[in-house]
Amino acid sequence: SVSYFLSDLVRITLTTYTEKQLNNTNAKQEALIKNISDVIGIIGVDGLMKFKSPNIEKWFGWKPEELIGKETWANVHADDLEQVQATFGAILQNDLAVATAEYRYLCKNGDYKWIEATATNLISDKNINGILLNYHDITERKQAEEALLESNSIRELLLDIITHDLRNPAGNIYALSEAARKDLPENKFLEAIYTSSGHLIEVFNQTTILSQATFGETIPKEPLSLNKLLQETVDEFASALSAAEMDLVVAISPDLIIEANPLIREVFKNYISNAIKYARDGKRIEIETIIEDQTVIVCVKDFGKTIAKADRDRIFERRAQLENGKEKGRGLGLAIVKRIAEAHDGEVWVEPNKPRGNSFGLRIPHLK
Repeated sequence: SVSYFLSDLVRITLTTYTEKQLNNTNAKQEALIKNISDVIGIIGVDGLMKFKSPNIEKWFGWKPEELIGKETWANVHADDLEQVQATFGAILQNDLAVATAEYRYLCKNGDYKWIEATATNLISDKNINGILLNYHDITERKQAEEALLESNSIRELLLDIITHDLRNPAGNIYALSEAARKDLPENKFLEAIYTSSGHLIEVFNQTTILSQATFGETIPKEPLSLNKLLQETVDEFASALSAAEMDLVVAISPDLIIEANPLIREVFKNYISNAIKYARDGKRIEIETIIEDQTVIVCVKDFGKTIAKADRDRIFERRAQLENGKEKGRGLGLAIVKRIAEAHDGEVWVEPNKPRGNSFGLRIPHLK
C-alpha cells in the first residue's frame, strides 16, 4: 500500500538523519519525501510528534522543528479532538493496524484546514516505533459539502414557502372559480381559470416530488395513460393558444401506458408554453408520438426561429437563456425538464423542425 511504501521511505530517511551519512541513494529518497504532495508525520508511542516532512510549512505555515516533540493533537480543532484521540489512541494501544480520521488542523496564521489523516501502525518497527501519518488536504471537499448542506436548507425553506404561503391563494381562486362556473357554465374564461388553478394546486402538492427530481433523487411512479396526460395538457392551453392565434395539432398513437409520476406532465407543459411564447409567428404547434420497442417518443414541434446548433444542448442547462428579441427564455424551465426526464430513465433534446422551427423531444420507457 501507499502507506507502507511511505513508511519505508520515512524509515530510511530517519536513519539517514540520525547517522548523518548521506549517499546518493539516500539523498534521492530524502528528496522524494520532501516532494511528496501530502504531508508525512510520525507519532511516537508516547503520543509526541517525532517527524514532520518539510512540506508541512507550505500547507500549514509551521516549520517541522516547531511541531516535533509536541503532543500530536495540540493543533487539532477542539470539536474534533475526541474523535482524533480515540482513533490514534486505538493504534497506539496496538488495537488497529490502519485507521483514517477527518479533522480540522490549526495553521500558524490561526486558520484551520480540513485534513484526512491515514494512520498506519508501525509500533513493532524498531526504527520508528510509532504511527506513520499521511495527511491529505480535503478543505475544498469539506467546503463543497457545507455549501450543499446550506443549499439543502434553502431548498427546504423555499418548499415551505411554496407549500404554505402560495397554496392558500391558489385554493381561494380554485374555490371561487368553482362556485362561479355553476352560475356561468358556458363561460370559457371561468372554465380555464378553474382548470388552471386546479393544476396549480396539483403542482403545489407535488413540490416535494419536483424537488426530488430536480436534485436527482428517486421519485414515486405509477401506471399512467400517456394519451390522457397529453390531452389534459393540451386542453389546459386552449385559452393561451386562442390568444396567440395559434393552432395545435395532435397526432397521438394508440394509447400507451407509461410507468411515471404525474409530474411528467410538466415536460409537455413546458414545451407547449415555450412554443406559444417564442414561436407564435409560426402560427402552429404539432405534437406527435412515436412508438419504439421499449420506449415512446413525444415530440412538440414549432415553426418559429430555429435554435442554433451550438445552443441545442446548452438550453437544457441551468441558467442558460437564449435571446429572443427583447425577451430571454428557455432557461431554468428546460433544466428542470431534463431532470424530470432523467428521473424517469428518459432523455430530452431539441432538433430542427422542417421547414423551420424546432422539435423538442422526450423519450421515456413504456409498458407493453
